[in-house]
Amino acid sequence: MTVLLEGKGQMIPQRGCQDAVAGGGGRVGLAAILSNITTGGGGLAMRVHGEYRIHTMARVLWITVSGGINYPFACDYRDAVRAAAQTLGPGPWIRVTDIRDWQLGGPEVIPPLHELMQWCEEHELAHSINIVSMVNLQRHMLDQMMAGVARQSQRHLTRSVTEARALLQQLQPTLSLDALLAEVYADGNGA
Repeated sequence: MTVLLEGKGQMIPQRGCQDAVAGGGGRVGLAAILSNITTGGGGLAMRVHGEYRIHTMARVLWITVSGGINYPFACDYRDAVRAAAQTLGPGPWIRVTDIRDWQLGGPEVIPPLHELMQWCEEHELAHSINIVSMVNLQRHMLDQMMAGVARQSQRHLTRSVTEARALLQQLQPTLSLDALLAEVYADGNGA
C-alpha cells in the first residue's frame, strides 16, 4: 500500500493549464481564469481549489476528493491519476473514488476530467466505484465526464465506504483492505 500523490491548494503555472486547454480542445472563460490567478516571483499562476489523495494497493487506486474544484485542479488531478494508474502496470485495474466531500465544479472542469475518463477506458480500467453523497448531481457530473467515451469498465455508485468495501471484496476476494482503509480514513471519515 502506498500513498502516491496528494494535491492541496497548490499553485499551477498558468502555462500548464493553457497547454491542457489547447490539447484537450476545451476553453475556459476569461473571468474564471482571472478570478484564480495570483502573481508572485515566479510569474502568473492559478490557485488550485479542492484536495485529493491517491492510494494504491494491488490493482486498486483508492482516491478521495474534497472541496469545490476548478480547472487547474482538474488538470493536476487528471495527470496525477494517470501517473498513479501507470504504476500498476499492464492489466485490468479498479478505481475507487470517494467523492462524498466533493462540492462539484464549473463546466470548465469537464474537458480535463473527460480526458481522464477516456484515458482510463483506454488503459484497462475494469471497474469504477464512486462513493457519493449527492447522487443525482454527482451522477450528472460523472455522465458529463463520460459523454462520448466508449465505456469498457463498469461504473458503480455506492453511498458509503462500507458499501464500496463490500463491492471491492466481491471483485477481489483475496484483497485485505484493513490497512488501506485505516490509512485513507485516519480522520474517521470512513463510515
